[in-house]
Amino acid sequence: MEKLEKENLTEVLLSLQQEVHAHLRDTDQKREHLFELYLKIILSAFSAFVGLEFFKLEWPSGAVALALLILILLFAFGEAVFFAMVAARKWHVEYMNVHIIIQSMLVQQSSEVSAGIVSPELRQPFLPSTFTNRYFLLVQICVVGTVMVIITLLSKVMTTPLVFVLGSVLIIAVLLVNNVVARTLLEKAEQDFWEHPERSWCLSGLLAKVQK
Repeated sequence: MEKLEKENLTEVLLSLQQEVHAHLRDTDQKREHLFELYLKIILSAFSAFVGLEFFKLEWPSGAVALALLILILLFAFGEAVFFAMVAARKWHVEYMNVHIIIQSMLVQQSSEVSAGIVSPELRQPFLPSTFTNRYFLLVQICVVGTVMVIITLLSKVMTTPLVFVLGSVLIIAVLLVNNVVARTLLEKAEQDFWEHPERSWCLSGLLAKVQK
């Protein structure tokens, strides 16, 4: 199969690089918008509870049940947002690594799409930001805060201290499951990407252009 001439190869790679940058910006913007929406909803809900003095006054059982339902929905939404942040992290790093591969192809004027074209020290890791990135930390803090509010409301209905024990166990379990699953997903994504970078949708179309 004839390869593209160097001029055409460079043109194709530069065009793809711009496309990757556009997708990277779009992914980051969507992540930030979802994060901001979640924070606004959580802050509004917590402010409403504080403003209504929900934890000080005696409320009818129906009002408490409605509040618990809202909080459970907020908890579920928080979990969905957390794993959306994990997915956004996966796509962000994948686009960054695709950019590095394209840069290496430009420097070497190579049409080869493989992990070997990029040295290990230049590769962007998928994992570290799981525990240090503000998106992961703040979402998990909000999720834990939601669980704590649920426990506080339950303690108004169930006066047994067992509520706080079970609540503490639930918080630990949520944090543990979230971090273990997030780590597993990102490790798998990193392994899959570097085993077959040519299967990334960004690069699979490139192969059709540079190899004819």
